[in-house]
Amino acid sequence: MMIETDSPYCEIKNTHAGKNFIKSTWPSKKKEKYDQDCLVKGRNEPCLIRQVLEVVGGCKGVADINQLSTTLYHNTCRVFFPHDLDSAADALLSGGQDSK
Repeated sequence: MMIETDSPYCEIKNTHAGKNFIKSTWPSKKKEKYDQDCLVKGRNEPCLIRQVLEVVGGCKGVADINQLSTTLYHNTCRVFFPHDLDSAADALLSGGQDSK
């Protein structure tokens, strides 16, 4: 499994079925009141991948989203950067049970 956002459109709205699983929020302002320390309201920024992770974890009943994020990160690396993976990354993914 891998996850993605629909950047730059289609943010997770209050009407989204997974909205109750979201714990992370960032300040936002309308584009007319641009502030570099805030997201543009209504725009789906790449940093909001964290919210997608929280929704997936909630729907799957995963309590430890940090472990889920590690698993998803390694899945992504296996698809896009298979030549960069080594036994240390595989050991991390398996919970350190592999020998060095």
